[in-house]
Amino acid sequence: MNLKSVSPIVSVVLLIVATIAIGTILMAWGSGLLQEKQSVSEETSKAVFGNENYLSIDNLANSGGNLLIWIRNSGEEDVKVEYFRIYIEKNEIEQDPVDVSGMTVPKKGTVQIADIPLSLEEGDRVFVKITTKSGYVMTKSLNLAPKVTTTLSPPPTTPPPNNPPNADFDYDPSNPYTNDVIQFTDLSTDSDGTIVSWLWDFGDSQTSTDQNPTHSYPENNTYTISLTVTDDDGATDTIQKDVTVLNQNPVADANGPYSGNVGENITFDGSGSYDPDGNIVSWDWDFGDTTTGSGETTAHAYTNPGDYTVTLTVTDDDSGVDTDTTTVHVNYPPAVNVTYPNGGETLNGIENITAVASDSDGTVVLVTFYYSDDGINWNLIDSDTTSPYEVSWDTRRVLNNTTYLIKAIAQDDLGATGEDTSDATFSVSNTSASLNILNITTSPTEVKQGDTGITVTMDVENTGEAFAYITDLYLTFTHTSGDVSSDYTVTPSPSNPTEIEGGTTETFTFTVDVAYNAQTGLITIDGY
Repeated sequence: MNLKSVSPIVSVVLLIVATIAIGTILMAWGSGLLQEKQSVSEETSKAVFGNENYLSIDNLANSGGNLLIWIRNSGEEDVKVEYFRIYIEKNEIEQDPVDVSGMTVPKKGTVQIADIPLSLEEGDRVFVKITTKSGYVMTKSLNLAPKVTTTLSPPPTTPPPNNPPNADFDYDPSNPYTNDVIQFTDLSTDSDGTIVSWLWDFGDSQTSTDQNPTHSYPENNTYTISLTVTDDDGATDTIQKDVTVLNQNPVADANGPYSGNVGENITFDGSGSYDPDGNIVSWDWDFGDTTTGSGETTAHAYTNPGDYTVTLTVTDDDSGVDTDTTTVHVNYPPAVNVTYPNGGETLNGIENITAVASDSDGTVVLVTFYYSDDGINWNLIDSDTTSPYEVSWDTRRVLNNTTYLIKAIAQDDLGATGEDTSDATFSVSNTSASLNILNITTSPTEVKQGDTGITVTMDVENTGEAFAYITDLYLTFTHTSGDVSSDYTVTPSPSNPTEIEGGTTETFTFTVDVAYNAQTGLITIDGY
């Protein structure tokens, strides 16, 4: 069995009457071994002995079938009992005595004699008598009512002090970048209550009272996050953790793909690059031909045709970098050669001008021909899109008895061009233009003073090969007789031709208005 010292004040669930006195025991039931022992009355249930200490049976209880006994000392000094024997009857049957000699009961305290095995059950009755060497007797009874479990309640105490909460939290992602939405999760606990409020300080002058808030940071930095929690008793706790927000690298955009011709500047544009949380401070280009450049946009000319990989590297204001690649096709221009006329020839009439063209890395899509009499100012003849490349040139339209050059420009499918000029000049020789007026007609043939809208029509023939270009056109009158003045107005028709091809005839029209102050009243026009 166990002896336990407990606090001076004990609460007992089951009400038990203790009777202690000097005298013969009067049993409430049966006639067992305890009969004719000293009697005890409730009024004298305590006696003073040895240093004025007071001992009494404070309580009896059933604990899982075992008997528990509490001995109380109400005196001002500890009591050590040299002889202490416990006599027990269960349902009027005497049990083996229990010897606890040498037990000390503290002043103003209680000692528990624990776990005396009796196999107690509901409805059992127990009587306990304790005697000391000096003859001091204590008794107490315990009745176990049916369906009643007798337990010892803890002594009344002051409520324990409130335990403060324990603040804690976590966040995800664990390595956030600028502008990432960070989920903060409260992990705080309160061992004796409930957490009722949360105060978050995100370290950037922003706060929240949500239990599980979200937050994002526009700038990369290390921020100290503080969480203060308060429980239902007003106690608080605070925890701090550092969150390192990483810089988001810029995004490089080299644009492309690009194309261009050998020797021509190709413009590269990196303006599509951006930095989600700052600014790009440099653009560096590698053109793939061992040369480099810089700038948001830049230009580069390649000396050799081919396909090149171009790399753009951008750096932001936090030293973050990103690269992007694109391609550029450098085109080789087509080759062209004037085959006729190529120098020394004499041309007349309508001639066929020819050239050959090819493209080593593509297709020739157009060959255009030009002529010039000084090698500086070039005039368009015509273009051809299919091989053999040939156009018709009417030499009668150019200056006669003059030397010329022919130039051919070939263009490929990527816009590259190549050109060639005839090796030497050639001459154009056509029969010069010769004009003859075939006839003149008028309507009406008689003109009165003040008449208007007289139409004069004449046909002009070019008997030469070269074109005749009309630079001036007017009518003259020959006065044969009579008083005819020159008070008239002649207006050429705006639809009159400006040139006459060799061997052809063109018609020209004039309008004549006679003034009212002409000196004659009637003019007869006989024609040509």
